[in-house]
Amino acid sequence: MKLRFLITSLLFSVISAAASDLERDDGFTHNRAAISGSLTSVDTWQLDFSYHYMFCKYVGVGGAIGAWKQILSDGYPNGIGWALDDDDSKITNLYLRPSLVAVSPTLFKIRDAGFGVMAEPGVMMCIPYESVTIDIVHDLITTDYRHVSSNRGQWLSLDCRAGLCVNVYRCNFIIGYEISNLDIFSRRRHMSYDGISFDRFYDRSNGFQGAFASLTYNF
Repeated sequence: MKLRFLITSLLFSVISAAASDLERDDGFTHNRAAISGSLTSVDTWQLDFSYHYMFCKYVGVGGAIGAWKQILSDGYPNGIGWALDDDDSKITNLYLRPSLVAVSPTLFKIRDAGFGVMAEPGVMMCIPYESVTIDIVHDLITTDYRHVSSNRGQWLSLDCRAGLCVNVYRCNFIIGYEISNLDIFSRRRHMSYDGISFDRFYDRSNGFQGAFASLTYNF
């Protein structure tokens, strides 16, 4: 009974805040640009630039273009007389990320800063191809190079960002949590050289979690 009352009170508060915001719709703009960065549990950083068209203050649709790269390398394929080139030891990729953004009404204010929550589910589409360089080594000296590539493995993943947003006029600062089902090692595990599969050098992953921060501007 208490839980039902709490949920009802919360919903009423959110609806009241939304209605209040709609009444003072001064300065609302449809365009929202952002720069976002993330650090993840699989030792990668992400950086992207996004644009969303806001249908109203609370819902918009758009997308981002960005890149991710490993901070630390987790696998080092090698064999007798060969090894993965150091420049390819850290996996990287570019991506497009269409997404939906949902922003709550202002829940409370401290002076000019309004506080709320947001969620941004999206689909990350990485480049579905990767090529790496193999160093041919003799007496610890690289004497030649070979190239190995693959277009197999996961390139499409689902993710979601959610967090706390602080709004001051047309700017928002957001910090929050990110979750994704992207396996960053998937394409590498489909590669092989000299009869040795790279699968043995890379852990299997069911995705990752991370923390992100965004700075947005409405115009």
